[in-house]
Amino acid sequence: MQRMVAPAFSKLRRASSTTRIACAVLSALAGQLLAGTGCLDPRRARPDGTVADHLDRDCDRGDVRACTALGGAYFLGNAGRDKDERRAVEPYRRACEGGRTPACALLGYMFEYGRGGLARDEKRAAELYEKACLDGNPYGCSSLGRMYCCAQDGLAKDEARAVRLFEKGCNGGNAYGCSQLGTMFVAGKGGLGKDEKRGSELYQTACDGGFLPACSNLGTMVLLGEGGLAKDEKRAAELLQRGCAGGGSMVGCANLGLMYSQGKGGLAKDDKRAVDLFQKACNSGLLCACTNLAGMHASGRGGLAKDEKRAVELYRKSCDDGAMLGCVYLGYAYRDGKAGLERDTRRAAELFQRACDKGEDKGCRELAR
Repeated sequence: MQRMVAPAFSKLRRASSTTRIACAVLSALAGQLLAGTGCLDPRRARPDGTVADHLDRDCDRGDVRACTALGGAYFLGNAGRDKDERRAVEPYRRACEGGRTPACALLGYMFEYGRGGLARDEKRAAELYEKACLDGNPYGCSSLGRMYCCAQDGLAKDEARAVRLFEKGCNGGNAYGCSQLGTMFVAGKGGLGKDEKRGSELYQTACDGGFLPACSNLGTMVLLGEGGLAKDEKRAAELLQRGCAGGGSMVGCANLGLMYSQGKGGLAKDDKRAVDLFQKACNSGLLCACTNLAGMHASGRGGLAKDEKRAVELYRKSCDDGAMLGCVYLGYAYRDGKAGLERDTRRAAELFQRACDKGEDKGCRELAR
């Protein structure tokens, strides 16, 4: 769920009621997948050799748990092994073929994202996730649910089935599944009645389980007082900081940047910190963060030289890629003849209309003037 509260310099406002389901697995999901699959603590090495030495030997003897752990050692770069995703593939493959379904889920992840030298193959990933899920592996269920939710690999979009898979994953302890199930409740998708309270509870469960984007989603709800939650800017800031930590959630970083720009939630007003957070989120492809960054360029805040031309470039990029608030601000630039643009009220009106048609209130208000 990617939800920006508002652009910089505007009052906080309720986010759009149309909630988008996050289709991409963020980096935090890799950690969720690896948890509990036999990846060993390197401090548990045996006196007569490293953990990885014994894993090699045991895997060669057909111990599928050892193969799973060996794959994890290469994937993570622990237990005496240098990180080498290519070398993780074969142990995972052997473990999966031997019936160790957590390894199937991990191998599915590597196929889905083309990791470890594998060609990206979503069809093969879905097969592996399904194999893992049928054996009760929660990571496989949650990942397969995402593929049905987002109609990946030609799978027919089936949000009701996605809900069942997310629920199965969540019940099995997978925090990502809880987060996605929460998003389905918030959005009222997959045959579920819209229930922001239940959604916020699931985000809390997922956040507590270490899935950082859920912390950001919960923080946004707390900031806006949604889901029956008391509006609490201080708690919101804490949750957004947790969500942003370690690159876990760019939405968290962007909304945290907004709070720094306005000095909300007990945070000291810090435009430079806000710029850093907007830049980080913009670089990841979060378009609303690019719009906020453009606003900082336009006004010369956060240590940036005032640069309306750069601001317009960012507004245009955001607009072209589907962020309607970027279209509104690009419309302002055409209306007022800013950043070297020739004044063009007709082009401005087209941009306001485009934004309004997509549900951006600012665009509609400009058309009504």
